[in-house]
Amino acid sequence: MKKYLVVLGVLVGCASAFGFTYTQLLSESDMEFQRIDNASGVALGSELKSEHPWGSYNQWHCFHMSQVELTCADYDHGTLVPSISVATEREIFLFDTHVEDRLDCEQTLSSWRQLLAGGSEACIFAAHMPDVDLDSDGDLPQSLWYINRLKGVGGYWNLFEESPEFQD
Repeated sequence: MKKYLVVLGVLVGCASAFGFTYTQLLSESDMEFQRIDNASGVALGSELKSEHPWGSYNQWHCFHMSQVELTCADYDHGTLVPSISVATEREIFLFDTHVEDRLDCEQTLSSWRQLLAGGSEACIFAAHMPDVDLDSDGDLPQSLWYINRLKGVGGYWNLFEESPEFQD
């Protein structure tokens, strides 16, 4: 029995080292939602006639709440957008909403805090923005992602239900 526990511990350690995250928050229906969303095409992409075409799909990322910081990111000197910063051992993830989404930052952060309150993890459904150059934070690379959904113990937040951009 002791051998099995050691082997299990090694496997969990290896999985963590390669970036696999165990989550209790996501369900099979969340993963099915991701499969359907991705089957309908890229969430973000370059212009059709771009010299360097790219496309990015939404995907779930789950993090322990101790790594998650909710804030307002300042775009264009005073344009605030809701943002989630996550610092892991290997990377800093910046999850933002688009300026065009026209979300009230403080109101959105309040909704996110309520959704995540009392939970041990946050799961973010987002697409990577690969062509944005970000300063590194010390030795850690940074990446920018655009949020589509957020899941916490209190349920879901959905950009398409909250943004005035999609209600017009």
